[in-house]
Amino acid sequence: MSIGRCSTLAVLALLPFLSDCGPPLGVYRIDRVDIVAASRLLDIDPRWDLESPSPLLRIVFTSDQDVETASGGTGSGLYLWGDFCPFGDGSRLRVAGPYYGDRSIFPPATTKRLPRGVHEVSSAPNRHPPRDPRTGRFIYTGYLFLRGAAYDLTRDHRDICLGLSHPGYYLTRSRSDVFTLPAASVAAAIARGVVTPPPLGAR
Repeated sequence: MSIGRCSTLAVLALLPFLSDCGPPLGVYRIDRVDIVAASRLLDIDPRWDLESPSPLLRIVFTSDQDVETASGGTGSGLYLWGDFCPFGDGSRLRVAGPYYGDRSIFPPATTKRLPRGVHEVSSAPNRHPPRDPRTGRFIYTGYLFLRGAAYDLTRDHRDICLGLSHPGYYLTRSRSDVFTLPAASVAAAIARGVVTPPPLGAR
């Protein structure tokens, strides 16, 4: 299902006043699903305040699209949403992401000290997702909380719809196509228990 298009009629009616539709954010597929310790998310994004850290569902998904480029270099405005399928049934899930592989989309600048410690050279952070050297696809991760105020994935076995969105300054949000996390994949990950997945992609 594609939601990366805006209404033609709305654009024609409001074109004199507003900017164009947001650029589409790509098509994604899920490559791996694991249960991981909450520390995995905190290492990437310490802004999360987890009062009682419980294991999380880590979702690895890939695309031919570099979403940092697609969003105009404003990846900080991206977010990953999740909902039980079909899309828009109102059962919003608690999701963290997207992240660029195992990295935050807010990486710090690095500083290198030259010989004798006289000068320091700062390099801009890499603001793009890593690529899988085998396929060339860009790698992303998201973290899904197994339990929320109105759901419990250990008991509620339904497919999950995921997608990327960026509000931008457009008539409509920039969106990716919806991609599906099958209930069977979630159940299999829960049955395996907490694991420590290998690093993702090329650095």
